[in-house]
Amino acid sequence: MCSRVVRGREQLRVKWTGLEYSESTWEEEDQVAGDAAGRVALARFRRFSVRPDCGPPKPKRPSKGDVDARRLPAFRNGRKLRNYQEESLHWMVSNYRGDFNGATWEPRNCLLGDEMGLGKTAQSISVMAWLRQFGKVQWPFLVVAPLTTLGHWQREIETWTDMNTVVYAGARADRDIIRATEFWHRGGSSGRGDPKPDFGPKFHVLLTSYETVLKDTAAFRGFKFEAAILDEAHRLKSRSSATRLALEDLNIHWLLLLSGTPVQNNMKELQV
Repeated sequence: MCSRVVRGREQLRVKWTGLEYSESTWEEEDQVAGDAAGRVALARFRRFSVRPDCGPPKPKRPSKGDVDARRLPAFRNGRKLRNYQEESLHWMVSNYRGDFNGATWEPRNCLLGDEMGLGKTAQSISVMAWLRQFGKVQWPFLVVAPLTTLGHWQREIETWTDMNTVVYAGARADRDIIRATEFWHRGGSSGRGDPKPDFGPKFHVLLTSYETVLKDTAAFRGFKFEAAILDEAHRLKSRSSATRLALEDLNIHWLLLLSGTPVQNNMKELQV
């Protein structure tokens, strides 16, 4: 959603379930809030539309001893990790904190290679939740996954956490609307009419496909991502692939790769 004022009355741009952004319509608040689902969507829009009082905050990453790495984040809907998933979370947090280079802690990119069915999605969501609750991070997360799994990822993130997730995919017309309405808190407009990033990103998680990253790389360059989670990361095993090069061009602090088949031919495929 986004809003505008017409003749003194607020109108909301509504993206309807099952339809594309290019098919969204302008509605008045009483029309949106006519049923329970609409009221929930409206409350969510109000909560995530509150912009900060100043510009985007600088991330303050914890030092090695700031937070007990074995603390578990709180999840929505009573969700809990299994024991082995808790151990995985602690391992991922340890890699995020990384190594001391003499001045700062440098993260270690890592690969979670559990077999299918062991909950790699839940485990990677848990590390995002940990970083937001305990890690003092401010910059958003990027999740790149096969196009057919984006709906699953969005449902899981919104089931486990209260993070605002924006799915960036679709035709050019849809992506144009997403960039204009879902990316930045409004702080004026650029020469092209797009919102300026004066007040930071609206979302906590930007969810997209490998195909979208490749054909629309410029849309991601304006962000500093605290972490990027790359699902089915064995797709990037070729060091010269265009998709891999596009991802390497982005500003990402830490990489978490997911794959049930991390090695298919030789050990060089593990190089990140």
